[in-house]
Amino acid sequence: MDYEGENGQVILGSWRKDVCINTGNFVPLPKCKEWHPKIADDMRDILCGYVNGPGAVPWQWKVLIA
Repeated sequence: MDYEGENGQVILGSWRKDVCINTGNFVPLPKCKEWHPKIADDMRDILCGYVNGPGAVPWQWKVLIA
């Protein structure tokens, strides 16, 4: 994380050193072979059911449907 020193100068964080030597870009993350779009669909459906059911708040429909 970058931060400010005592005199207001920006001190660069060590995260800026996390780059690939060959390209100068950030080091790529490995792909997760077990991830599947079906998992994302299932999570979306679970969250949808919650926020439209037991997790609903009284004001949500006034804000969402204008």
